[in-house]
Amino acid sequence: MNTDQWILLLSEFLGVCAVAWILARSPRFRRAPIGFLYPRRDGIIALGLFGLLLALALLYHLGVFEALAGGAPILPQGGLPRQLFLSALSFLPVLAALFYRKQPGKSLGWSRNMLSPGLQMGFALALLTVFLSGKVSALINSMDQAKAVNALLLLGIAALEESIFRGYLQLRLIWWLGKGTKTTTLETQSWWLGWAVTSILFVLWQAPGWIHLAPETLAATILITTVRSFVLGFVMQKTGHVAAPILYRAVSEWMLTF
Repeated sequence: MNTDQWILLLSEFLGVCAVAWILARSPRFRRAPIGFLYPRRDGIIALGLFGLLLALALLYHLGVFEALAGGAPILPQGGLPRQLFLSALSFLPVLAALFYRKQPGKSLGWSRNMLSPGLQMGFALALLTVFLSGKVSALINSMDQAKAVNALLLLGIAALEESIFRGYLQLRLIWWLGKGTKTTTLETQSWWLGWAVTSILFVLWQAPGWIHLAPETLAATILITTVRSFVLGFVMQKTGHVAAPILYRAVSEWMLTF
């Protein structure tokens, strides 16, 4: 990446954080934090589940599944379809844990009360991202079927992965590590540690997919993914619904295909 691209990315990350912080001050985003009756138990389950997902990602990217099938092409070909397949596969244990614990959809970041504000925030951040990327004209003039398919694939990937990390993991780790109680409010909630841990776990989960990257590409990928992970977690905390980080992430990564 050249200097101009780094400047555009930095302006995107700073702009998204600033807009999320400003918009979240609206009364529409006032809400009680999502709490858990047994925070330590749910936090440990979340970490154990992450260990399972990390092992799954490592086996997937090392080609173990194909090896077990005798080299048969049993998995989708191409970067985005393969990533979507892994995201969907990883989402299944999360759903199983959710049903086993008999926890509602809002504990996955899908609160019905916050859906409308979350979508509004997501669309605002998506539009801001398109503008700050400097690719408005490219979006208008070079849109084709392949890019439309990429948009749908990225939206699916973002929906699954953000529900796992910003929804399931972050909500539980914030409540556990922040020592949430019945009297905790959004203003008094200590969310920094849970947010930071979740952001780092997301980067670790992505790491097996970078095995074959060149050193210079790997360094840039790690930096961008890490910063974006923290930004996504910040947006989730300020919004209270995964729709916002889903839409922002899908559009942000889509802009890289232009």
